[in-house]
Amino acid sequence: MKNSFESNLIKIPAKEVVDELYGQPPTKGEKDVAEFRKKKIKKPEKMKNQEFSEQIENWQNFYQETFKITPDFSDLEIPEKREGFDKLIIVDKWMTVQKLFDKCKELFPVGKYIEENLDKIITSDRHAEKEAYAIWIRDRIEADEEWKNLSADDVEEEGLITQTLEERLIQELEYFKRTKEHLDDKENAITLCAGSRRSDGRVPNLGWHRNKLIIASCLSDRRSGHLRPREVVALIEDGK
Repeated sequence: MKNSFESNLIKIPAKEVVDELYGQPPTKGEKDVAEFRKKKIKKPEKMKNQEFSEQIENWQNFYQETFKITPDFSDLEIPEKREGFDKLIIVDKWMTVQKLFDKCKELFPVGKYIEENLDKIITSDRHAEKEAYAIWIRDRIEADEEWKNLSADDVEEEGLITQTLEERLIQELEYFKRTKEHLDDKENAITLCAGSRRSDGRVPNLGWHRNKLIIASCLSDRRSGHLRPREVVALIEDGK
């Protein structure tokens, strides 16, 4: 004859006893999630950069080959493109004017009418002291024909965003590594780096002349048909 405890135990369904002791079995959905996690599939990259993944990869390769560094551009914020601005320029962290000039000097003849260390006398609208940044430019060899006869003062008055000395040197290095040729290689074409200033207020400019890359400077109100700024598309907060 069964006692009262055994009688009550018999009344409890076996499934409830198992659930009470070991917990409820996972649902099909929970099993699927567990299987997915086992595969350790990486999270997809941010959609904002997927459209430009090829250009970003090219810049990663450039920095690896030229500076022997491995940059991480996974969180790089890229400005929205404008029509006609198809060339992406990425300035990696700590790419200073002097460092870029020294790298140019390693690869081809250079000259400058400035004796001082460039980092000490050049300031720019944008810089990569804390993190890398990106800009868009027109993909062309010569500086912008649209802006010839425009001084640096005119550029500021017009509210144009134009290339800095750092950005122009990066562009020169990348173009040379890719083609073994040089930008602004005609006598009537010099990039006016209106996004930069010397400590005395003069504006740096550069071009390929007499078989070398020459960095010079001019007054901020100087206008000339061969002195042309290069317009860029940049994030407003860069360098602010």
